[in-house]
Amino acid sequence: MKNSIITALLFVLALAGCEKKAEAPQYDIYENHGISACGISDPLQNIEWLKEYCDNLKSIRNFSSVYIYLYKVIDTDENLFQICTSYPNFDYFPFLGTSDWMNCTGKLVFGTCSGVPPVPGLVEEFMADKELVTELFHLIKN
Repeated sequence: MKNSIITALLFVLALAGCEKKAEAPQYDIYENHGISACGISDPLQNIEWLKEYCDNLKSIRNFSSVYIYLYKVIDTDENLFQICTSYPNFDYFPFLGTSDWMNCTGKLVFGTCSGVPPVPGLVEEFMADKELVTELFHLIKN
């Protein structure tokens, strides 16, 4: 009788363990809410276009990871968001990733695609007056 009770308990625990594994998140997510940018605290929550972008990432299927970095333009109060997206190496993706630079209003100010060589010196010229502040966000699909 004891053995059957123990066996039943182990079976229930095993099923519960399987259920927890099935419910495990599909993403590795990092969010930095302790920073200010564009004159606003917590830009991930308080800049509407950025909040919507991050909220919608889980429904997008064709990327491997997204990283968002906050940059400051040297000698100004201007901030830029670098959004780096990497894609799985599928035949219908001729490149492996993009790097888009957005201003505080969500307007694209500069962008690059890996696999597409930029004009020599163009990226270096763009980056000459930018400095990294912090990583704001990343989402990596497992």
